Amino acid sequence: MRTKRRRFSKVACFTLVVWMQSVAWLWPAQGTGTLTETSRLLYRGDFGEAGARARQYLKTHPNDSAARILLARALLAQGNYLGAYSELSRVVRSDPKDIDGLYYLGWTSTNLSQLEYQELSRLAPDSFRVHQLLAESYEAQENKAKAEEEYLAALKASPQSSQILDNLGDLKREAFQFDEAAKYYQRAVRISPRDYGGIYGLGACALFNHDIPKAIEHFREATSVDPKSSAARLALGDALLRDNQTVAAIAELKVAAKIQPDMRQAYSLLARAYAKLGQPQLAQEALKKEQELAQAHEERLERALDTKKGLILVAPELGQEPPRNPQPENHP
Repeated sequence: MRTKRRRFSKVACFTLVVWMQSVAWLWPAQGTGTLTETSRLLYRGDFGEAGARARQYLKTHPNDSAARILLARALLAQGNYLGAYSELSRVVRSDPKDIDGLYYLGWTSTNLSQLEYQELSRLAPDSFRVHQLLAESYEAQENKAKAEEEYLAALKASPQSSQILDNLGDLKREAFQFDEAAKYYQRAVRISPRDYGGIYGLGACALFNHDIPKAIEHFREATSVDPKSSAARLALGDALLRDNQTVAAIAELKVAAKIQPDMRQAYSLLARAYAKLGQPQLAQEALKKEQELAQAHEERLERALDTKKGLILVAPELGQEPPRNPQPENHP
């Protein structure tokens, strides 16, 4: 068992290193010379220094997704899958549609499950952590039904886990089953009254059910739990705008845009809010910014598609290349 794990780990790391060096040029660094140099270090195979540079940059630019993905790539190349998973999870929480973040998170999740599942299942085959790991891996693969099945098994093993309740609520909310989602979020908040995921989820359910006052109440509470959450600020601004509290909405949307400067939705809602107040120049400026961010998103998508083509550069005899829709070998 251990020999197989070590062999898989070495092959996976070696394959990943070759693959990253082969296609690194497809990810030009975003924005600054510092990140450009970090990308070059990654390309040259100096993964330790690349990771250190990325960490240093993130101290002053904590919301920069490109830098955090560079850090995750450096950690992956060094075999630190857990560290990479943590960084990539932050990227995807910040922007659930980040193409690069989703791709690397999916690949990392799969390899983590392959490396850890055998050992965990041997030690505790029906434990909370085994089911949680499987659920997260299935979720990264967009297999929602299997993810829900494993999350429910994890909840059975640990009924007081607000995190698992939030995850189940998120799955139901993504399926537009808002009443079912709210039940999970309510259970999470009863267990942990300042549980951000549960509070935000309740606000989202209320918003989709057109209970605007309740949504505002929950989103305000979410911002008090996590004042730096751009998602909560955006949602609160949206709810306030729907409630015709336009000035208050603008204030929240500005904070959201300040926390996450590439948040397109914030500028789109700001354009609507300014238009509602009869300020066409400010509305036009916000709309222009949203369009610029949309164009940047399209360019990133094109690079991601080019990257998929570039994966054929990996020598097949070195092992399986990072797949777009991975299927873990050891899942039942």
